[in-house]
Amino acid sequence: MSLTIEKFYQLRENFSEPKRASKECKRRLQRNEHDPYLRVPSTAATNLLAWKAELLLRTNGTDGPQHALPELQNLAKQARITGTDAKLLPFIYRLWVEYHQRKNHKQASIVSAGPEAQELFDRFAKSQPGQRARTYSLAFTVALEADCWEDVRWALAQYRKGDSKHRKAVFFDLIFAYQMSYEKQIQAGQTGMSATLPGQLATKSLLKAKENASNGTGEERLSEAKDIRFATQIFRRQKRGKELFTRMEAGKEKIGFLDGPVIADIMAGRSSEFLQMKLDVMREEEMWSELWDVSKTQISQALDELQDDTELPCPPRLQEWKLLDSFLSASAHLWHDENIKKEGLEIFGRLESMSTKPREVWLALLTMTAGQFKDKLLYACLEYWKRNYRFNCCFKDLRRFVEQLNHADQKQFLVGIADVSTKLRPRSNVASKSVNDWFTAEINVCKFDYLLTISCPQLPKQSTVEQFVCNSMRLYKIGRQLEHEWSQEAGCLALTGLLVLHHTRLRSVQDLVPVGELPNERILTQAALLVQHMTEGEVGKNNRPLVLLSTRLLLFCGFGTLAFDLYSHAKVKEILNDTCSHILLSHIAHSHPFDASGTKRMQPEAELVKVIRTMERMEDKVREILSTDISTFQFDQAFAMRDLKQSLRSSLTKHLCALQRRKIAHLKGEHMEDMLKEDFAFLPLTDNRDLDILPNYEASYNRTIDHLCVSVPYPDADLYLRDLKLHTFAYRLLHQDARVTTVPQELDYNEIEHLGDMEALQGGHGLLWAWFYTALLSYNTSEGTPPQCRFSSDNVKSLIACIPYVHNDLTRANPDAIPNSMVDRNVLVTEALLLKFFGELELLRFVWKLCLKMKERQAQKGEHWLKSQERVDQVSRLSKLVEEQYEDLRKQAQKRMDRLEQYGEEVLMAHAKYGPTGEALIDLVSQGNVRIYARNCVESTKEALRGVLKVKLK
Repeated sequence: MSLTIEKFYQLRENFSEPKRASKECKRRLQRNEHDPYLRVPSTAATNLLAWKAELLLRTNGTDGPQHALPELQNLAKQARITGTDAKLLPFIYRLWVEYHQRKNHKQASIVSAGPEAQELFDRFAKSQPGQRARTYSLAFTVALEADCWEDVRWALAQYRKGDSKHRKAVFFDLIFAYQMSYEKQIQAGQTGMSATLPGQLATKSLLKAKENASNGTGEERLSEAKDIRFATQIFRRQKRGKELFTRMEAGKEKIGFLDGPVIADIMAGRSSEFLQMKLDVMREEEMWSELWDVSKTQISQALDELQDDTELPCPPRLQEWKLLDSFLSASAHLWHDENIKKEGLEIFGRLESMSTKPREVWLALLTMTAGQFKDKLLYACLEYWKRNYRFNCCFKDLRRFVEQLNHADQKQFLVGIADVSTKLRPRSNVASKSVNDWFTAEINVCKFDYLLTISCPQLPKQSTVEQFVCNSMRLYKIGRQLEHEWSQEAGCLALTGLLVLHHTRLRSVQDLVPVGELPNERILTQAALLVQHMTEGEVGKNNRPLVLLSTRLLLFCGFGTLAFDLYSHAKVKEILNDTCSHILLSHIAHSHPFDASGTKRMQPEAELVKVIRTMERMEDKVREILSTDISTFQFDQAFAMRDLKQSLRSSLTKHLCALQRRKIAHLKGEHMEDMLKEDFAFLPLTDNRDLDILPNYEASYNRTIDHLCVSVPYPDADLYLRDLKLHTFAYRLLHQDARVTTVPQELDYNEIEHLGDMEALQGGHGLLWAWFYTALLSYNTSEGTPPQCRFSSDNVKSLIACIPYVHNDLTRANPDAIPNSMVDRNVLVTEALLLKFFGELELLRFVWKLCLKMKERQAQKGEHWLKSQERVDQVSRLSKLVEEQYEDLRKQAQKRMDRLEQYGEEVLMAHAKYGPTGEALIDLVSQGNVRIYARNCVESTKEALRGVLKVKLK
């Protein structure tokens, strides 16, 4: 039965694991050799050869290209004899691309899949004369998707030979290919004529198109707005915007070389768009004099219009921040010129005298005052406040200017805005316009109070923070009574204050006590109870920033089930998965790896899969838009769409979710590898996360609120790559993964040497050392390793010495002593503690399996460094140590569970009432609700500990 292309792709999907795939491919090829109907070259054989080449390429480490090349050449020979299914052409093309990528170790240097790949399309086109245009359009599409721009150019050139209908489309598509080829080679560090020539051809072609537009001849000309937009993009991407500008003629509506009546008419209809383009070019090229002339003229004209007719609304140009910001940037660079200064002061005065100022004008006035008239900045800030305290943007707009005031002026500013708010206070709290105005003013005062008295000082006073929290809770209570939309802002301020108070109580003058060794969790408990109260109704659940902040805070406290339940209301869909999901999922594998019993919402692995699949689906949609045929290719949108596709494909969020899935599988004892579907070794990782998405009232030069509610920093690209070098590499070796044959060059002592001596390490660094030694031992022990490994066999001894440091860090966070008073006891299992539990469990599970593998090597015949009596004893000691520490870890988790059962709820009730902030909380939340929330926290903590106890060693 013939192996069709559809069945071939299904076969690859069914056999995604490398070992099984190689075995199945070999079996089918052997059957072909003995089947009289398949002895002659066939399409089925071609498909199998393609599969074999792919497996050889991907399952031999750095030797993959060397092993795969003969099969690729054989595949090309087979295709020449039998012809190739059109549906298989893209697959074979991608194999050649991957061959060159792996051979050269850099994707950025690959601009062609080589003549062998091009020959496939040439032969297919000759065999199907009626499909010539479609064949080269297909070649264009697959080369475009693979970023092989020389092949894109080749496909366009071949297409143009037989098609006369779409000359303009091919012409502009070719310019795009020239530009991308130029950019890719420059980014790869290549120099010389071969690298710069494509860029020169792109601009030369555009100049030709301009001449054709001016003369009104030929199809290959600038005739639409998108053509002009595209031409400007090319010059800007080559950093030749100044050249573009110098070609400008006297006409007001002509930009760069874009002269001629046809082009001028097009641009006149889109004057605002092309003005923005002009401003961008001048700022990029630092053409400050020209930028000053254009922006000053535009602003003066708008002010003249307003002066001529005072009844007119504010001209749109004065509400375009780019124009005003361009004016400010130019003036800042040219202020030394007396004429510029004079003209600038005149414009400043006219803007200041406007009776009704839009937000953009206010910001422009504040920016100029901060730059040129700092002695008047306090007055300008107070004036802005008096006109804009009713708006939510007030704090965001003023924050960076208030920070520039000296300490005395900051105090005066705070007193001034508080006076305004006090005068607004009505006699009753019955909802009305005056009450609403007062309440919004109070919220904005509260934000500045936090900024100047808590965020800016290095060590705020505990009493100051307590007073701030109590005031915020009071405002939150009033806002709830008024049903004011800003009431949640007051609640967020109270939560932020509680987090600061939690850390402030832990700090000495010198340093911060590590989060895993907290002396008490009273304030954290109060924050967790307040979060549940704030998000209980629909108003709270529909406030995404509040929901995300609450999710992060609940995770920080260790309440995974509560966090997942709440996160489901954040409505995180489509692209938001890339920007927001880190709030929930960054460390989920080592805090809450298992599905919770009794709820369908806490399913961490399903959530990780959802994020990965959503982003893959979005990438597919973008690819569909971008990968059209030659005649319908949207060249003017292609730059943006390609950047978006690359961003989604190399998303750090997606990579980290895949990493978390692997860790969960390891803890469950499952082997999860999928043919490197998420292996982006040739792409730089792109961090698209919105790290400022949570409500943030910190100083602009300070950290965001995350530093108060994240146990360890969010993982970055370096951490992901380090994990590949240590954890993933070790697991693949342990499971004899065919993809790993050599030690990565980066797996070196220097990788972690900067962390200091192993004996001095604690916590996360000790865990990193342990994984370093396990990775080396995995290589030492794997099949095919020379008997005398180039790594020291003392790695066993080093690992034995390292593991206790990891365990001692956990033991210190679980003291045996229990205070007599309920309010002094700790029962929370915080995120920091869960990370220690699961981090050590993953290590112990791996080392146990590694010990079994080393014992197998000792039992086998032949020479091996593990067979000496010393090594036999060391392996035995290591396995015994792992068992002992695993049992002790379980005892600690069970001890925590028992304490929760005995008095967990009562401890949290005592924490809720502690101190002035506790009094404010009890005044806000009824006693009955506090108990319900405390019970929720206890049950969530139990679920987290059940997860710890689910992990098996053997």
